[in-house]
Amino acid sequence: MNEDQTIKAAEAMMEAAYPYLTREIKLAPPSPPEKTAEEYREEAKKLAQAREESWERSDTDGFLTQWACGLGSSLASRRAEIKENGGNWTFQGLYRRADGKRIRAKLIDGKYGPCWAICDEHAQFTGQFFSASYENSHRSKLWKAGLEQREETAPAWADMDGEGYGLSGRAWVSTFRIDGGYPLDAVDINSPVEPPEPPSDEDGPGMVRRCDRCGKRTYCEAVSPCQVNSVDHRWLCEDCYAVSNYELNQIY
Repeated sequence: MNEDQTIKAAEAMMEAAYPYLTREIKLAPPSPPEKTAEEYREEAKKLAQAREESWERSDTDGFLTQWACGLGSSLASRRAEIKENGGNWTFQGLYRRADGKRIRAKLIDGKYGPCWAICDEHAQFTGQFFSASYENSHRSKLWKAGLEQREETAPAWADMDGEGYGLSGRAWVSTFRIDGGYPLDAVDINSPVEPPEPPSDEDGPGMVRRCDRCGKRTYCEAVSPCQVNSVDHRWLCEDCYAVSNYELNQIY
């Protein structure tokens, strides 16, 4: 990449970052362009190389070029990762513990930190919010409401985000979910809870059922007899199986 190409690349990245640094527009995830992961990797490599060439050529005098190329390289790398992951990324989701249903809720930045905003069937906030800062603490309002946070995979895209004004502001690469904040099959928080599937005579290790703790469909893990109800096995997913025996005993 020659000097003219380096300058053009830097100008393009600064032009893209300018609205976020001046708060002239509100960031909205765009439609992902048709590029392959390999093309994004090559773009990231070229921008990283341009950053190094600017440093060697002008030291810190080219800090704007270096900043813009570094930011652009990070953005292209993140987009390549998303492409390689089938257009998806891992986010937090809000679930009902009783039946494992995904609740219709969006994770937003609240006044006191990240929180879950419960939504109605029209994707509007209902006015009910739960702090997301305490994860799955048993003392939290979220847990007492029968909810918990779990990781989930959702369609995603990466773009620049920022705050502040001009050179005193900050810009960074953020990954956004582009499904509106929750999947299409998410349910209303007040919808009826599905009853657990009754055990059958054929239940046993290796059979598929719902996890007794989180409600996910899973397989039966054969463990030592439970000290509470003296059964020979529990229906637990892999994540719940790893939880302490003290917490597991609370479900019986």
